[in-house]
Amino acid sequence: MKQCIAALLSLVSLSSIAAEVPVIELDGAPVKLTINDFSPITKRFGPRDAIVGYEALIDVNSDSPLSQLIIESDGLLKTKWYAANFGVTTRFYCSGTPVAMSKAFGYRDLRKVVYAEPHVEEIRYDIATCSQLKIEITKDGSLSRQFYTQIESIEFNVSLSGNQQGEAE
Repeated sequence: MKQCIAALLSLVSLSSIAAEVPVIELDGAPVKLTINDFSPITKRFGPRDAIVGYEALIDVNSDSPLSQLIIESDGLLKTKWYAANFGVTTRFYCSGTPVAMSKAFGYRDLRKVVYAEPHVEEIRYDIATCSQLKIEITKDGSLSRQFYTQIESIEFNVSLSGNQQGEAE
């Protein structure tokens, strides 16, 4: 009996840990993402793992092949005050195909932190389908710099629009 209860409790805790994959509607409202929607990307740094970036997977609700895809995104990445001088590269992939990229920098200026704000506006004509959007944020610099740059908050607004094949552009 105790084993059954323990097994049920572990299943409940695992299901609460597993995050739902956000869904974005083509030509719909922007999707708001937070750090909770991203999974850390790690590399070994001495005896510990360094978080070198984050990635999020977003399901795209679009049935028909596309003749044009428009990606619009703005973000805000906040770090601890001592790690405010940093750079990040944000890459967007549609069903595994690279579709957009942005570089952004955070820094300290006169005892004030200026946060990194990745921004993308991209029109692509060579994407036939986009069933899943992947956003990958990687910290720039050496592994040591990536280790000490601690991102505390990620906020992204992402929208996709486009023409399906056969529609007028």
